[in-house]
Amino acid sequence: MGQDLTRTATDLDTLRAKDDKPPWDRIDTHINTWRPSALVVGLPLDAEGRETQMSARARKFGQRLKDRYNLPVYWVNEYLTSDRAQRELSAQPGKTNRKRDQVAARLILETFFEQ
Repeated sequence: MGQDLTRTATDLDTLRAKDDKPPWDRIDTHINTWRPSALVVGLPLDAEGRETQMSARARKFGQRLKDRYNLPVYWVNEYLTSDRAQRELSAQPGKTNRKRDQVAARLILETFFEQ
């Protein structure tokens, strides 16, 4: 979740797909609670900036978000965000790997604001 006016981002809970199906009920709750004006989706690219097998899945998910919520979807290269998140968590005592995806999502949104 982020605020484009202040260009700040906050990590929320991690929502995981089950059997390749997004948890739409929980996504609906976040959309209804936060009322975003746009959505940002991490695009998994390789070190050379080329799309990967996971890129197609991310693009499909982003299109589904766009269709379902009628909101613009912006793409951000998420290359190495999980590594950056892990380093950030390692520097904070008491933080666990369970938060890595949340921190990575925040980093993706911060990258979006920087661009």
